[in-house]
Amino acid sequence: MDLDAVADELYGLSLDDFISTRTARQKEAKAAGHLELAEEIHRLSKPNAVAWLVNQLVRQHPGDIQSLLELGSGMRQATANLSSDLRQLSRRQHQVVRGLGQQAEQLAKEAGRPVSADTVRRLEETFYAALADPGAADSVAAGRLTTGLSTTGFAGLERTGGQSTPTATKPRSGAGERPGAKGRGGEKRAEPAEAKLARATSSAAEAARIRDDAKARVQQADQAVADARARVAQLGRELLQAEGAQSRAESDRGRAQAAFDRADRRAGDAQQRLTDAAAEREYLA
Repeated sequence: MDLDAVADELYGLSLDDFISTRTARQKEAKAAGHLELAEEIHRLSKPNAVAWLVNQLVRQHPGDIQSLLELGSGMRQATANLSSDLRQLSRRQHQVVRGLGQQAEQLAKEAGRPVSADTVRRLEETFYAALADPGAADSVAAGRLTTGLSTTGFAGLERTGGQSTPTATKPRSGAGERPGAKGRGGEKRAEPAEAKLARATSSAAEAARIRDDAKARVQQADQAVADARARVAQLGRELLQAEGAQSRAESDRGRAQAAFDRADRRAGDAQQRLTDAAAEREYLA
């Protein structure tokens, strides 16, 4: 038994089984006399909903996660080279992130854990972080996240020996310090070019995502306007037809009323002649 094997097992489990399995592995390590390993196992933090979903995607949809990571590498390279491919890659990253989000929602549904809109948003933030930053990409690929990621820091992860290993959710003092933090004598270190590139890539990706969302809303609004105009035109035609039908009905009613009036007069005249004839017969009798 070693820490990597236990971590891989734990972060592949359902959330309900995490604590009980961690306790069992800790006891096994203690029983074998590996007290330091038992303590390290105890420090493995249970993932939140966002991290759990990402870890499940790494295990159940590795090809799609690999596509995300390869796209991120391509975007960072295109940004560094000022390549004309960046616009196309930026459009693609929006589709990839949305697709992974939908897969994550399906996984949650199958596990009986519906996700909130905030969870979906933080999932997308994690995927965009993996696109923008190679460190975040490695952390996602490891499949041992404890919280979601962002481009400003990696909560719940410690970079060790070039690999991502889970730690407590609250980072230890000094761990994971971002470029630009104060160094000796309180002076700020110059921000590495890689960090600038990562942040610029993230900003470009986020701007492209916002633009695509806005474009989609404009297209939806255009379609709604077109539908409304078509409906107005249809209603206008129906109104004209209804008004024509009303006019014809009123004309028919006028003719029917005139015919009734004539028939009523004739009936009145006939009734009067009948009365006169009856009176005359009675007189002659």
